[in-house]
Amino acid sequence: MEIDELSELFGIDGLSVHTEQVREALSKVILSDSPNIYKPAYRLISSGGKRLRSILTIAVVASLGKKIDSSVITSCVAIELIHTASLIHDDIIDHARSRRGVQTISAKEGVNDAILVGDYLFGLAAVQAASISKEVAGELAEAMVGLCDGQSRELADSYNTERSINSYLETIHGKTAMLSRAACRIGGLCGSGTETQIDSLGRFGEAFGMSFQLIDDLLDLLSSDKDMGKPVGNDIKEGVYTLPLLISLSGSSASKVRSYLTSNRAAPTKNAEIVSILMSDGSISETVKRIKHYNNTATKALADFSANAVVGGLSSLPVVYLKWALSKSSVTLPNITI
Repeated sequence: MEIDELSELFGIDGLSVHTEQVREALSKVILSDSPNIYKPAYRLISSGGKRLRSILTIAVVASLGKKIDSSVITSCVAIELIHTASLIHDDIIDHARSRRGVQTISAKEGVNDAILVGDYLFGLAAVQAASISKEVAGELAEAMVGLCDGQSRELADSYNTERSINSYLETIHGKTAMLSRAACRIGGLCGSGTETQIDSLGRFGEAFGMSFQLIDDLLDLLSSDKDMGKPVGNDIKEGVYTLPLLISLSGSSASKVRSYLTSNRAAPTKNAEIVSILMSDGSISETVKRIKHYNNTATKALADFSANAVVGGLSSLPVVYLKWALSKSSVTLPNITI
């Protein structure tokens, strides 16, 4: 989704101004005496990205009627640093050649440099968070632990056709939902929310994070490089078997799916064959149902908040984002309602 769409959804006229403040602050924070760190870090950070997690923080603060001040921007910078560091490390593991239209650090500068830059950004995130409060630092530290745990679980299940759905859900909870949860809780902290409000915001962020990753994994099967602005079809190639595949592997199409995964393990593949199987056996539809479950959980978490434009936008975000994502599908999805 574009920034103007999110600005309209949340009713925050200055959202693009705030995201630009985050971008500028990021560029300053990553300055280093070492060009081997600064140049590749700047290349990745300046290449764009949704900045959705920091936008969540800004929206939460606004929903509580508080000003977007320097502490909010610094918190957003810390969140974006952690997210960017995790992408750098993911690219190493996935042997990715590009990210947001530019060469990955591991592809251009090498794996050793990529590890160091990722670690450097994690460290910077901790410094930024600690400058706000121990509570903000604690939220981000917990998210960092979740990221590592989730990635470890994913690696342990590489190419595992017996991977359980629960194992997959635990993986994406750590890799994605924990940082989304932290972004919303930090917004609650910066916005002087009550403990009850902060807990509710955390549940919203956690559920939306689960939905977000399920959608991202679905689009890796259904969308195209052009529509997504990044390479798709990598999950199967890298042995990451996501929910649609796992649902199918537990049903009547299991033998067909296993045969496909085995025959396509060694090289990149077109997804048309497997998508046809997943469409016909209902695995795609079941995945969308699971997404809708998390979306409902997210929306219900905000039910007790005082109504205002931003709260309404946050409540609508999960469904709006799903509609936007399905518009990026390169195949027709019949009989699927949002």
